[in-house]
Amino acid sequence: MKNMNMKISAIISVLAIITLVSCNRPESATITLESAESLSFPGKGGKGEIAFSVENAYKTGLIQARSDSKWISDFDFTTAGKVIFSVGKSDVNEPRSGSISVSYDNSSFNVGVYQEKAEPELH
Repeated sequence: MKNMNMKISAIISVLAIITLVSCNRPESATITLESAESLSFPGKGGKGEIAFSVENAYKTGLIQARSDSKWISDFDFTTAGKVIFSVGKSDVNEPRSGSISVSYDNSSFNVGVYQEKAEPELH
């Protein structure tokens, strides 16, 4: 019986901690784009940067960025308020476009990414 009471006490303590921690989280965090809605790159590619701000941020919040375009990659979040990324060298003979989705909690925005066609090789 003593072990059962200790287990119940432990479960109640864990539930109390979870409730306390979840109550400290703001109701809704909002991420806002602070830079251009679309970015353009030459055919040779390069580094890009997206500036953002977060309202009602909380300690365990996580910035995420993704793109369905394989030529947009290497997302870096080490600079506060910025997502830095790479655009690969174009290998197609026409301009191409993609997008990046940046999110925090249940809030997100998209940035269009446009790249010029592949640059001709000089011989």
